[in-house]
Amino acid sequence: MTTAPTRQQPLSIGEVARQTGLSVHVLRFYERQHLLIAPVERTTGGRRRYTTADVEWPQICIKLRESGMPVADLKQFAELVRRGPGNETERLRLLHPAAALRAHPTRPATPDTPRRNRTRTPSAGRAR
Repeated sequence: MTTAPTRQQPLSIGEVARQTGLSVHVLRFYERQHLLIAPVERTTGGRRRYTTADVEWPQICIKLRESGMPVADLKQFAELVRRGPGNETERLRLLHPAAALRAHPTRPATPDTPRRNRTRTPSAGRAR
């Protein structure tokens, strides 16, 4: 026997903060900076109401920021996701900045460019 799918209850900003580990201030910042891929619905009283799908995207944003992606690139990435399919090459370029630097060697490195290709020097006491 199948039952009709139930509509999930919307989540408050506090509930989303608890689920994602982000503060309510960061969630509001993400919304103001257009880092979310869909507009957050609001009640008639102006309170934000999130869906479970709205929770998944901030979790992706967390991973991208932890990888060293600057907010400006995250904003561009979110815009590309909002546009839908057809821009995968541009998305990959944002996800792999080291490859983009090799493809465009004249592009200057910025202070927030992640240092992914660090080489380790052998310690003095180790045999090679």
